[in-house]
Amino acid sequence: MKLQDLLADLGANIGLANLRLDSHGVCRLAFDAQTHVDLEADTDDENTLIMHSVVGVTPHEGVLAFYQKVLAGNYLGRETEGAILALDPGTGEVVLSQRIGTHKCDVEFLAQKLTSFVRVARDWQQRLVPNQHHEETTSDDFDPRLSGMIRI
Repeated sequence: MKLQDLLADLGANIGLANLRLDSHGVCRLAFDAQTHVDLEADTDDENTLIMHSVVGVTPHEGVLAFYQKVLAGNYLGRETEGAILALDPGTGEVVLSQRIGTHKCDVEFLAQKLTSFVRVARDWQQRLVPNQHHEETTSDDFDPRLSGMIRI
């Protein structure tokens, strides 16, 4: 299924009738003030969707420990549910990303992947906040102003 069709179906299911790619080929979903997920087609493979979200910024102090945490969490995808943590060299941001083949993807599968991805992104946002202990994100953190979005 084409990405634009998947987005239209997803939008219809969550009450966002005009969900589509913008002029840059990206669709941004805001789940709360911190958690934004960008969906876009892979420029090298039209049958691949890329989901990505900024989950942290490289700190000025404790850089080695920070990168060790990111790399350990990335190990075999065990703490990312198969997504990838990487550094944007231009901004110093840590980005969580996941590629999904769309040729056999339907809206239910996409919604399930997106829900899982948002949960992992929120978890890593908390883990990468400087000088804070890791705690699980709960659904109580949901911003009611974003009721048209998928609730985790």
